[in-house]
Amino acid sequence: MMSISNHTRYLGQKNLSGKPHGYGILTFSDGRQYDGRFYEGKYHGKGTLTGLNGVKYVGEWQNDKCHGEGTLIGLNGVKYVGEWQNGKCHGEGIITFADGATYDGEFQSHQMHGYGAMTYPNGCGYPDVSVSALV
Repeated sequence: MMSISNHTRYLGQKNLSGKPHGYGILTFSDGRQYDGRFYEGKYHGKGTLTGLNGVKYVGEWQNDKCHGEGTLIGLNGVKYVGEWQNGKCHGEGIITFADGATYDGEFQSHQMHGYGAMTYPNGCGYPDVSVSALV
């Protein structure tokens, strides 16, 4: 086990310069933990970041950011499954809100964007609706 700082611990593979590289587990003093692949000291490849209050991201990483396919389980049961780019929901995805409503469609820079289908817990739905019509 390697101590990166007084309160951060790393257990795993390293490169010749001592940076996390390959598979490892990084545990922070506040309870957050990353379990997955590293490249030159940064989250890269498949990994899971477990945050505070039950927030969790499972999926692909690039340069310390969610990038590729991934699932985010957020506060109050909100869940996003889909594509990520540079740490933001971007591309095709499905978000399930705390009330059970879902949006299945396009996202751009962490926002619903373009066309998608909105479905509510009572079964009502709006297929192929423009996001601008919902807000």
